[in-house]
Amino acid sequence: MKIILKILSLTIIVVGLFLFFRTKEVVHSPGIIAPNVPKQNISKKSEEWQKEDFNYNEIARFEITARILSIRFYDYDDMSEFCPADIAVGWRKMSDQKIIDKLDIKQQHRWYVYRINNAVIPQGEIKLNSSNIHVIPANEDIEDILDDLVKGNLVTLKGKLVNVNKIGQKWTWKTSTKRNDDGGGACEILWTESIAIIK
Repeated sequence: MKIILKILSLTIIVVGLFLFFRTKEVVHSPGIIAPNVPKQNISKKSEEWQKEDFNYNEIARFEITARILSIRFYDYDDMSEFCPADIAVGWRKMSDQKIIDKLDIKQQHRWYVYRINNAVIPQGEIKLNSSNIHVIPANEDIEDILDDLVKGNLVTLKGKLVNVNKIGQKWTWKTSTKRNDDGGGACEILWTESIAIIK
């Protein structure tokens, strides 16, 4: 029994040290690190599939290389059954450290919100060059990579923008396909087939 308690105590200490020392944010030198806009191709023939209790309807192929502005995991809402995390991302000026340092960025209730501390960038540019992506892992490998992501990572995400509905229910969660929208329905819902962290 004493050996078991010692092993348990040691495990708790190791896990605690890992969480304490794990990098919480990657900081970059000033300058744009993600210069390109997302690539999107509207699907001419929409694919549909089912996984567990949900139907997925492909709207477009999507690829983005962007800086992670914030990441939040969810486990309490209906969407968390298939979409465990949201990633707020930025490209062009919204990937520049000197711009990011003057913004207060948060995620809550599946929304990405920001506050401008100094007028270093027009609000319209923030809207055009950032987004909140609802990430649906296509497989367990994607789930594992998702767990390793931290604020500041430069990442490439590839997959399909999808609409989602739960079998036997009437609600549908619809993806955005525009970069200039905001408010309700402005987030991309990404069936994520690939995540690459760019060092």
